[in-house]
Formats: sequence, C-alpha cells, structure tokens
Amino acid sequence: MATSSSSTSTARRGRNFTLDYDPAVFCFCGLKAPLCVSRQSGSKFYGCQKWKVHGCGFFSWADSMDTRGVPNVAGMNENTEDLKVMVSRVGEQLTAMQGQLNGVRRVVQAAEKDSKMYRKLFGFGLVVVIGLLGMLYCKLSSM
Repeated sequence: MATSSSSTSTARRGRNFTLDYDPAVFCFCGLKAPLCVSRQSGSKFYGCQKWKVHGCGFFSWADSMDTRGVPNVAGMNENTEDLKVMVSRVGEQLTAMQGQLNGVRRVVQAAEKDSKMYRKLFGFGLVVVIGLLGMLYCKLSSM
C-alpha cells in the first residue's frame, strides 16, 4: 500500500509559508499559524492565517517561540468567556449610569427653566420698584 504525503508549502511573489511543521503553533483565532519566511531578512515567523481579512493580529518570530508553541488555547478561550461576562456587566453598568445621567439632565433643564423665570420676575419687580420710587420722588419734589 502506497502512502502519500502532501506539503502545504506555498510560494507566491516572494512569500513563503507552510503549515507542515511541528510542534504546532496556534494563533488567537485557534487556527494553526503558518510558518512564514520574511522577504527582507529571511527570518522565520508565525502569523494569523486570516491576516488579510482582519484576523486576530497574532505575530511571533519563530526563533522567539519555545518548543511548546503558544500557551493553552483552551485556557485562552476560558479567559475570553470571562472577559465577555465582564464586558456584559460593564455594559449593564453603563446603561444604568446613562439612565442616571438622563435624570440629572432633566433636573438641570428644569432648574435652568426655573432660573429664567426667576430672572424675568426679578427684572419685572425691579422695574416696578424703580417706577414706584420715581413716582414717590416726583410726589415729594412737587410738595
């Protein structure tokens, strides 16, 4: 029985990469990170398979990785779930604070409305007092 092995090595316009290597290194998307060769320096590095379509942004020079690759992806997924719960809680707090802020805005608007009314009343009262003082002055000066 014959066996065949296929290599997933590709070279396009100077870009060399392969998925046929061990031990496997995984990006933050959970996909096996391709082992690439830099066109400029010839150095090897790992990157996200989805780099062209806004992947997770994973990048690491191959010589800086230890033999175990990226830490436990399952643990990272658990951390992701914890972070999602935290984001949800923060979202709930934000919604509550926005409600409080809207309440404060209504109070401030009512106070501004009252303030305008009191300024108008004060102005009217001042005009009346000045008018009465003027009339009193005229009355006293004519005596």
